[in-house]
Amino acid sequence: MPLPPAPRIAVAVALLAGVLFATAASGSQVIVVYPLPNSLVTESPAVVLGYVLGAPAEELEARVVSSDGRAPPRREPLYLFRGKIFSGSIPLEPGRNNVVVGDVVLPLLYRPGFEGDREGEFRRPLAHGGGIESCTPCHGFGRGELTLKAKPPALCRECHKVGTESLRAVLRDNHHTRSVTPDCLRCHDPHASFERRLIRSEENLCLPCHPHRAAASRHDGLGSQPCAGCHDPHASAYPKMLKGEAVQLCRACHQEVSSPARYPRAYHRPAEQGRCLECHGPHPGEASALLRSPVPQLCRRCHADEDEGAHEGQLEECRICHVPHLSGIRGLLADNVADACVRCHGSFPPGESRHPGIQDGCVSCHNPHKPRALADPEKVCGSCHSLRMEKFRWTHGQLAMDNVRQCAFCHEPHHSRFPSLLRGTVHYPLKNGGCNACHVQEGRGIGLKYEGSKNCVRCHGQITGTSTIIETDKVHKPVFQIDCIACHNPHLGARDNLLLEDAQVLCGWCHGILLRGVENIHGVFRKDGNCYTCHVSHISDFRPLLTGPQGALCLRCHPDVAPEAPAERRKLHGVLRSGKCTGCHNPHGTNTERLLKGSRDELCRDCHPHVTQGPGARPWRYLHGPVGANNCTSCHDLRHAHAQNPDDGFLRAKGKALCSLCHDVAPEHVPERYRSKMREVRNECLACHVPHGAANPFLMRERL
Repeated sequence: MPLPPAPRIAVAVALLAGVLFATAASGSQVIVVYPLPNSLVTESPAVVLGYVLGAPAEELEARVVSSDGRAPPRREPLYLFRGKIFSGSIPLEPGRNNVVVGDVVLPLLYRPGFEGDREGEFRRPLAHGGGIESCTPCHGFGRGELTLKAKPPALCRECHKVGTESLRAVLRDNHHTRSVTPDCLRCHDPHASFERRLIRSEENLCLPCHPHRAAASRHDGLGSQPCAGCHDPHASAYPKMLKGEAVQLCRACHQEVSSPARYPRAYHRPAEQGRCLECHGPHPGEASALLRSPVPQLCRRCHADEDEGAHEGQLEECRICHVPHLSGIRGLLADNVADACVRCHGSFPPGESRHPGIQDGCVSCHNPHKPRALADPEKVCGSCHSLRMEKFRWTHGQLAMDNVRQCAFCHEPHHSRFPSLLRGTVHYPLKNGGCNACHVQEGRGIGLKYEGSKNCVRCHGQITGTSTIIETDKVHKPVFQIDCIACHNPHLGARDNLLLEDAQVLCGWCHGILLRGVENIHGVFRKDGNCYTCHVSHISDFRPLLTGPQGALCLRCHPDVAPEAPAERRKLHGVLRSGKCTGCHNPHGTNTERLLKGSRDELCRDCHPHVTQGPGARPWRYLHGPVGANNCTSCHDLRHAHAQNPDDGFLRAKGKALCSLCHDVAPEHVPERYRSKMREVRNECLACHVPHGAANPFLMRERL
């Protein structure tokens, strides 16, 4: 604001109730009228206006202190009119400045060219009339004091016309007009404020008298004084001190829902007729969007025929599909029907055939508001398909189609990769209308011609075998029990052989424990293979339902384990030479390395328990330390084949070289009386000692 001439400013400054900032100084109070503390200033020098209450001041000055010390403190003179009114033009440094008048500290933030209204705690102040340039309309000066020319509200009404008038009515008299409106200074500051219309506080001034209007939701977009958006705070010719008719007030701000010409196809009747308050409350409430009650309870006040169980009770908000005021689509839908459904239920995979009814929208078959609307096939499927025609009935085995679920048992209602929207490949009898091959009509229902899966054996006897002498451990248990539907769908399936699930999942229903909690899984499961890679599903000549002998089966994927040359095969580990890889390995998965059934040392004891036993299978009295500690791999290496010949015992080294890994084998450690014997046996340890266990101390072969 440009600084006016000092004499003019001196005459202009006002004295009113509700001054902004005051302090005592030499028996007087210094009152700062403008600017307010914590003001945002965009021009320098800044105008400082105020007056002295009490004894006149002889002189007055302003001290300017830069808060960050960019400039030294300085003093600026203030113009005094009759010792009472002061004004000044104070240069400021960019940033925060503290202007001190007497003992009054006035924090100011100077931001040259700043266009905003606020920065942190600092705000741009608003002055009476846009700028305090003349106070003579309200004030006079007599007998050495400022005076008012009249008392409020008469003084205020000389410039301000208050109240909303109607062309057909006069202003209404009520408690507010009698007790609140005349007290202008109750809500307004006469000099300056941070709020529009010089409101004293950014808090809602109406709530202290109307606390019941405070709630969780707000009527947004109306600033800190939202009540004044619709109500005239002074006087009105309309009920409840409104500024106009209720519907006109709503449409003034919510124009997007007040023009039927924009969306001529669908318009919510209350919105079209201006009955906004049927759904919305004008004041804050607990429901969103100022609704009188939450959705969908609010909608059911008019749409009581819509079922609460619609969409299986999962549709909690009507606004998921509908817009509440107006739409370009019938039914007040936010999107066309198909797009609205796809938004929650997902789109269809590309390349699959689709039900033609989808093109007309999902509502061709579904009623989104009725949970049981799909029960009657005559109203759903029968609207397009002639369920009573002879050709249709013959194709479907003359069965009574009295429920949509019967249709959906074989057909996908939306999309499928199989012809005729079938759920999969159709079982041969069903495909040719021969339901009576397995079923019989029992009243309005259907039953089985034979008990359980005995129907299957009549056509698929070769799978279960025709001989009554069958080794049960070579027959899959469901096959032995004639329980074909444990794995197969008897009508149709999306997988080969009408299987209920993919092989690995299907087998896992009964055999999932084989891989439960397992870290290391056989690689065949991680690649393209499955259970059928090694097993057959019905009957096998090899236990347990293997596709071939165990050894040959493993070698198909691990040919380097057992070479074909006879001389090399003699070197194979005994259990491997017999073709029993599962002697050491678990073929499915384990928590040990290389699918071993246990630790390396545990595996040795399973096949070689005799190393701890003497004659008569009695345990040795003395055991070699590694044997007693179950640490076979201290001396032996666990491999598939011997390095040189089958007699090397998978030892880590030969002869005394192995013993020297743990023992001192130098001749000096042998008692003198045995040294001649040592020379005879060429210092071979095993000539005197037994490697695993013995009846004598030091594992001696006999008492010496």
